[in-house]
Amino acid sequence: MPTTYEPQDTPYVVGDQLTPTVKADSGMAGLQASEVFHVTSNQAIGSHGEGDAFAKRSFGTSASNLRQQIASAGSPEAAEQLKTKLEDRLGKDLQNAGNAAPLFFTAQQTDQITKNIDPQKVDVVPDYGVLTPKLATLNNRAVICSQIDKALDLNILSEEKHGLSAEGQPLSISGRAPGVAVLQRPESLMDMEKVLDVKYDRPEIQRGLSDLEALDYITGQIDRHAGNIFVDPQTGKVTGIDNDLALPEVSRAEMLKDNMLATKAVRNPPLYMHEETAAKIEAMTPEALGDAMRQANDLCPDPAGKISETAIEGAQQRLVEMQGHIQTMRQEGRIVPEFDKNTFEKTLQHQQGVIDQDIAQKRANTPVAYRQEGAHTTNELNGAPRTSYLGSVAIEQQKTDLMNARYQQREVITGPEKTQLVPTPLEQYQIEKTALKEKFRTDPSTHEYPNVAQAGVPDAIAKHEAAENRVQQARQQLAEVQNPQQGAGGWARASSPAAIERAQKELADALKEKVQTGKALDAALEKSVESLKPQIEQNAVASHKANLQASTVKLANEYGAQKIERHETKKELREVEDRLKFLPKNERNEALREQLEHQRGQMQADLKKIEAKLDKTKDKLIDNHQQLGEPIPSYLQSTGDSWKTEVKQGRSQNAGQNILNNQSNANQHNEPKVAPGSHRPKL
Repeated sequence: MPTTYEPQDTPYVVGDQLTPTVKADSGMAGLQASEVFHVTSNQAIGSHGEGDAFAKRSFGTSASNLRQQIASAGSPEAAEQLKTKLEDRLGKDLQNAGNAAPLFFTAQQTDQITKNIDPQKVDVVPDYGVLTPKLATLNNRAVICSQIDKALDLNILSEEKHGLSAEGQPLSISGRAPGVAVLQRPESLMDMEKVLDVKYDRPEIQRGLSDLEALDYITGQIDRHAGNIFVDPQTGKVTGIDNDLALPEVSRAEMLKDNMLATKAVRNPPLYMHEETAAKIEAMTPEALGDAMRQANDLCPDPAGKISETAIEGAQQRLVEMQGHIQTMRQEGRIVPEFDKNTFEKTLQHQQGVIDQDIAQKRANTPVAYRQEGAHTTNELNGAPRTSYLGSVAIEQQKTDLMNARYQQREVITGPEKTQLVPTPLEQYQIEKTALKEKFRTDPSTHEYPNVAQAGVPDAIAKHEAAENRVQQARQQLAEVQNPQQGAGGWARASSPAAIERAQKELADALKEKVQTGKALDAALEKSVESLKPQIEQNAVASHKANLQASTVKLANEYGAQKIERHETKKELREVEDRLKFLPKNERNEALREQLEHQRGQMQADLKKIEAKLDKTKDKLIDNHQQLGEPIPSYLQSTGDSWKTEVKQGRSQNAGQNILNNQSNANQHNEPKVAPGSHRPKL
């Protein structure tokens, strides 16, 4: 199927737009047993051109697939392996069913329902009692939450779309979120938990966490924890993933009676909110929110997956509650033009106060013989209420300090490895389109593009600029009312509460107008580029190829430098090993032997890191050549140390460029090399 550059509302289909990524060690059977699997798409999934995504099956589908595979297994051994996978899958399904129950039933009903689920009965058929029909709606809930996010223009959730497997089974397709999770679970028994350590006081990160809180309140999200909050360390972008446990059919107050939610859901509404976020939420009416949700619900390809009208009405009610809370925050000065050091410290102080009070109360209710004294423990922090998502992050940081105090139990990371990925054609298309829209916005009188005026861009810009001016005037008026100037007698007359309230309302109304004119301007700009999209697509393909070629030059030189580094490290390692081999074993040489053994261990560790870098660089180079439709150069196909002679000869100071100069004869390329940089001093 040809590449399509704009996202679609109709389902994405495996084998059509979607291609699943099958791991070599699991094969297709392993893929079918997975609840979540990776896919690539030849059509944009998100508004930024995301073509890299995760597909999630409807609840219970993986267990059903495994049962079918067991029935047709070719041998008893294969059947036993599949049964082991089924047992593991059923255990996870039981846990997930219990997690979802508070969305649909009261706390008392949930407790009884989960107790009545018979694991033996689940083994035979996917029967979870009265929960069974409800669980089929979870994927659709994630998609509708994504649409609510777009309707509010917060752009804080991973974009979700409906999908279908090759067999016609419903899926939800989630675009890959930038950055990494605040808390990452270990992938194997050899790994440890990882916690992300970045500057969470950055204004953009504070705002992102606050925006996510506000949206989760409206959607009724009950499963937001540090593991599904992503932060991009480079940009500060915050993204919420795994959004299916939302849109409840019971009230928020009833949900929060469930003890299971005590350490996940933030019980209180946001402590601080950015003024633009507040304006966007206040500009949304319950009717418009309901329409957006129903429209998304109608797109669900699975009739059993549609949510109820009760769930829609619940979201409308929570929107009204949030709008009322915004008015309270505005009166208390907690609607802010920017997040800063003050908002950061006040939020953490509030969280710490609640932690201290909660733990003190629990300790007081504990018999003296079992009472914990002194500093808080990780178990106590686990059970403490969260008052904000920033507070949740702070709790994880405190837990990490406690866990690593005696020996390392968590790895502290500062983010993913910094790699300059070449934007895909889908992503490059959005980059080119955004740049053109920005050009039209800054210069709407561009004569070679008459469609700009036809789309109403100049008029939309004028209205938006007028709204921005109104905001500035309202902000100045509020400042004057809140901080009156001293008169001739050296005193200032305080403004009345009514005057302050009027000024606050004018600023709120001005911000709402700015939001509305901004949306109208975006729509006009999108219309202005509509007829130019074929040309933008061609430009995106050409830019992608040029970027790939430039990346190949850079990677080729990095690859040569890494091989030289490996050669030098191996040489030095051999020297150390030779010295150890021939060092006389006597008391006089013990200190030197210990030093050499330490150096050998360090060099062996360094060598492993270099080998890992080499493998990654090689994989990227091969991928680049394949995307360019070129043969794989011989230096990427060779193994061993035959390249040493070339290193000694130092034949190529700019091998990466030579690759492009000789693409017509790619298989005759010499291995790229660069002059050695700084290396470890010789022993």
